Amino acid sequence: MSQQSSRMSCGYTSHVGSPSSTIETFPSVPLNPSDSSVRKTRKRQATANTWAHAREPQDAEPARCPRKDEKIYYCMHCRDPTYSTTVLTTFRRHLLKAHGIELSAPDHPIKRQRDNLIQDAFAKAGEVNASKQSARQEAALRAAVNRKAALEALIQLVTVRNLSCNCSSWPELHALICAVNYTAQDLISLSHGSIQKLVSNSYCVTRRETRDKHDSDWVIENDRGRVRAKGGDTAARRANHKRVVGWYGKGFLYPEEVAFE
Repeated sequence: MSQQSSRMSCGYTSHVGSPSSTIETFPSVPLNPSDSSVRKTRKRQATANTWAHAREPQDAEPARCPRKDEKIYYCMHCRDPTYSTTVLTTFRRHLLKAHGIELSAPDHPIKRQRDNLIQDAFAKAGEVNASKQSARQEAALRAAVNRKAALEALIQLVTVRNLSCNCSSWPELHALICAVNYTAQDLISLSHGSIQKLVSNSYCVTRRETRDKHDSDWVIENDRGRVRAKGGDTAARRANHKRVVGWYGKGFLYPEEVAFE
């Protein structure tokens, strides 16, 4: 009984002192990082540390976002102009880039699941230590990642196979990418709107390129003959438009066949 009470008292004292002393007092009981209470505590500490650089709204500044009814946090270091956001990651990135304040972020749950899946995959393949490469090999692997081509392939996969836009939160997809090249672990953003933004940007670029190709070469035919004008130039397109308006009823405007590359 005395030994048990002694162990309990030691455990209580070390818990009050620091989390590291708790681990040393109970070496036979490892902490599980996936435990909900530990994860929530770490998240609360990181959030409090980040929002310590935020201030409350002043004067006519809105307190909440009208679209999602989320609280708006204003950077206490930015005065003119001010900076505000509702996203923790965005606020932390702003502190690093604008003010040189680097804050440690807790591991994302999706990243933890991804790491577990990768470890299981390598363990089943009998290559537990295969992911531990030298610095030279890691640099070569990083140089081999074609980010632009990989994102374009991801867009094609999502649009052609009609995948959900929340696939960025699938641990299995992140595990697949890391199993091929573990240096590409940050290729896909964990933001819920990242895939939708990529698809939208790709659509806008494709539409603009298609429009430019159609407008790249126009021919004006009128009573004076055929006049060729390059439509890729904005000034040329405006000049063509004025000619057509001036020659309305006298000639025709039509695009020649454009050979798509």
